[in-house]
Amino acid sequence: MEAVKRIAGSFLILVAIAIVAQAIIPGGRHDLWTYLNPLMAVSILLVVAIAAWSQARKSGGAGDESSSRKLFETGFEPGFVFYLGLFIAYLFFYNWIKELNEGEGHSWVWIVLNGMIPVLNVWAGIRLWNRRS
Repeated sequence: MEAVKRIAGSFLILVAIAIVAQAIIPGGRHDLWTYLNPLMAVSILLVVAIAAWSQARKSGGAGDESSSRKLFETGFEPGFVFYLGLFIAYLFFYNWIKELNEGEGHSWVWIVLNGMIPVLNVWAGIRLWNRRS
């Protein structure tokens, strides 16, 4: 199980790096998004699943620590990441399907997604590597 967690965490981090690199490095490599979009879709679904699993595990073992201390120690709360992940998934799949059907999606949505998906992927990847999921 640990090996699967490490592989999934590595996948999420690598997809985050690929998204950031593709978005910020200049050049005409628009064809690479064709290959990155399915990886982004898998990573979004994986982040939502990890956040849901983390939230379910957290609900089972509630301690007496303050909420602000937990937020500082663990980063974003799993519940927040779960709902943020659902919103990002909605934006991604809406825009991707629109692009596949009509040939072009909303560019502002891609800008938001290119900034948020790596953040969520890094959160989930670190969580998997630290065995906090």
